[in-house]
Amino acid sequence: MRISNFRPDERHALLLFSLIMFVNMLTLEATFVMSTSGFLDSIGANQLPLLWIIDMGLIVVGTTIISAVIDRWPRKQFLSWIIFGLAFFYLFMRMLFSYGVPEWGSYPFLYMLAEQQVLVIPIVFWAMANDIFSIQQTKRIFPLIAASGVIGGIVGNTLAISLANYFGSRGRESYDLLFINAVLLFLLFIAFQILSQRIPASDRQSRADDTFQKMFADGWDFVRNVAVFRYLAIAMLGVGFVITMIEFNFLDVINANFQGSQFQSFFGLYRIGQTISIVLVQSLLASRLLNLVDLKRIFSFMSGASVLIILIVLFIPGVFASALARLFGRTILFGIDEPARKSLQGLIPDEKRGRVSSFLDGYLYAIGTIFGSLLLVLLFWVTGNGWLTLEGRNWAFLLTGGIVAFVSIWATTKLWLSYDTSMLDWRLARRKRRSSVLDMDF
Repeated sequence: MRISNFRPDERHALLLFSLIMFVNMLTLEATFVMSTSGFLDSIGANQLPLLWIIDMGLIVVGTTIISAVIDRWPRKQFLSWIIFGLAFFYLFMRMLFSYGVPEWGSYPFLYMLAEQQVLVIPIVFWAMANDIFSIQQTKRIFPLIAASGVIGGIVGNTLAISLANYFGSRGRESYDLLFINAVLLFLLFIAFQILSQRIPASDRQSRADDTFQKMFADGWDFVRNVAVFRYLAIAMLGVGFVITMIEFNFLDVINANFQGSQFQSFFGLYRIGQTISIVLVQSLLASRLLNLVDLKRIFSFMSGASVLIILIVLFIPGVFASALARLFGRTILFGIDEPARKSLQGLIPDEKRGRVSSFLDGYLYAIGTIFGSLLLVLLFWVTGNGWLTLEGRNWAFLLTGGIVAFVSIWATTKLWLSYDTSMLDWRLARRKRRSSVLDMDF
């Protein structure tokens, strides 16, 4: 326990949250490999921006719905039924594939299901985790929980590669993997019912007479008026835009160099390498950075990385540079930036944490992605009319991404300057600790 940096009274909560994160990422990564490979193979890379626009629009709608109920329902119950519903939808998708639904409909639907899984479970999951752990505990435990999810991602990508080959050699389809995902999620639902009984989660909720409009306004008011969260929101919008540019560049390049099963194998192996990189950063570096470096300075890592990855793909073309830029950006995003954001969200009062988390984790990256995708669609149209060459198109969207990355740097600088005064804002309430006096903030 000294090596793992957690105490005996924390083990049940750590086990439950690590298990949820592990299974969620296992099923998610396996689905991403299958859906992305199938989409690019049957539809093509140029349709990705349209898919992302629709997908992010659904995420905005989903976030709106979650923000309306997350602070009203007991989070244990809410999260458990989300897991059960997700298992049901994977069985439904398996049925669609078996009945021969056209690939132009089934693969985009599967991709969007995975994206909703990325949104829904983490928002409720981290809100519940912040109910249980103190700010000091989050610095030690959240990187460990996040690392378990990355390990699940490694297993999920390995399954996506190995089972696809296994099913193919026996005349079966790779979508049989969806049935395995459903079984794992059903088992997770059962384990949740057992383990959560030993965890005294706080289920502080909003008043029963709160309207949706008032709840929405309260969440937006918090992000708009607390300076540290306002500048964090601007930085996250910029990061979402830059990640969209890098993601399209990466998928476009590897789709041009790998086809069919080669693409799926390369993409799966690449995501394994990515998850290994993230787990190393989360388990060995993130918790130390959160304790050694002021929290307000941690967020500059991602904005600085955004500029660097744009420069890499601009001046070093090819598969290797595209893969390296995406790997570096996502390692910083999920290995350092995400644990820091979750730790900062622990400062939000319990009754509003779900709403503010929905804004930060749901709306902002989605809106940034939509803007990036709209730019790509516009550039495709301009290129298709012969007004811009293919090389000019690539330079246009990458240079725009670089400008937005510098805006993110400006926002994180303003976050530094406003952090201390923001801590005096009446909207940020110090939470009562339920763990140990050693974890109290004075």
